[in-house]
Amino acid sequence: MMRTNIFLNSYQQPENKLTYNFFSIIELLNDNTLFDFLTNKRTASKPLVNLETVYGGGETNPDGSFVITLIDNSQIKVLYENKTNRLGLGVNQLKGHLKLCGENDLLLVTTPRKSDIDIIKQIEDNRVIFKTWQEISLFLQKNYRDNMIVQQFVDYGKRSGEFDELGEIYHDEIKLYCDYLKVDFDKKINSIFQTLVYELDFSKFGFSNLSSAYKNNWGRKGVEFSLKKPTETTYGQFGSISLYYDTSDHGIPFLEDCPEIAFFFDVNPEYKSSLRADNEFKKLVMALENEGFESNLNNEKTPNAWRLLFFRKPIREFQILNVQELIKFVEKVLTILLKNEATKHKYFAELQ
Repeated sequence: MMRTNIFLNSYQQPENKLTYNFFSIIELLNDNTLFDFLTNKRTASKPLVNLETVYGGGETNPDGSFVITLIDNSQIKVLYENKTNRLGLGVNQLKGHLKLCGENDLLLVTTPRKSDIDIIKQIEDNRVIFKTWQEISLFLQKNYRDNMIVQQFVDYGKRSGEFDELGEIYHDEIKLYCDYLKVDFDKKINSIFQTLVYELDFSKFGFSNLSSAYKNNWGRKGVEFSLKKPTETTYGQFGSISLYYDTSDHGIPFLEDCPEIAFFFDVNPEYKSSLRADNEFKKLVMALENEGFESNLNNEKTPNAWRLLFFRKPIREFQILNVQELIKFVEKVLTILLKNEATKHKYFAELQ
């Protein structure tokens, strides 16, 4: 039986709450890939042996511990100390924790601050393993992309601000910000999409029943489209070709931790159940997924029920971003729809 339950986290103090959620994730996964990363050791398959949450009553109280099996079948204990951006890391506290460690045991320390490595170095003990929350979140996002609970944990850390490195701006970040100002990215991308409104010809692909306009809503900005007479739709269809730059509203994690050019097909949640019950539509969705589309028909990608189907490309994969490149992207998506005879279904047929 699991020692943790991410849905029964009773802690109110943010540091303890984050610790419990993190322990819930590592117990749920119990994956040597994750434990190899966290401990810098080679661990056995399903390495977790035991787990203890928040300590109390001692001279020094780690935030938790876990016992794992290494690849040579030996076991070690890993004490855990977690800090959020509200609390600083201290040498004396870590030295106190190390007194509880055996010769081969480890002390895993997590904080949001890269600069805390300087505190770790003062201790001069190779039993201390240091990871920032940014490193952990990127690792989880990359290696467990299809695990909804893990991705929700990453999203929780970002939304709550627990993973944020507040109060410290490094030289490389200052340089990036200066370069960003020189590029004037926002002004350029706005102009590109505002031009795209007039250059994009949906009718070339038979979609003539659409009106479109430039909008910046819900963390996406670009060409928003809907039926010319929205009241005549069966499913409340609408969508966009846009720069998806903020995941807060949609709740869909970025594919590569950077904004994306995305083609969204949306739906009024009131009518989503009828699409779920439609076998022909489900068959179409499966075909589109094989062509690179992502589906939120069953709210499997996000609890935001307005999102239905989407096709995305991280902006770093573009060699250049201009109107012509965006038209190519749109034409690729619409070609996939026509190839799979999507317009035989009423959802897409009403866009024609």
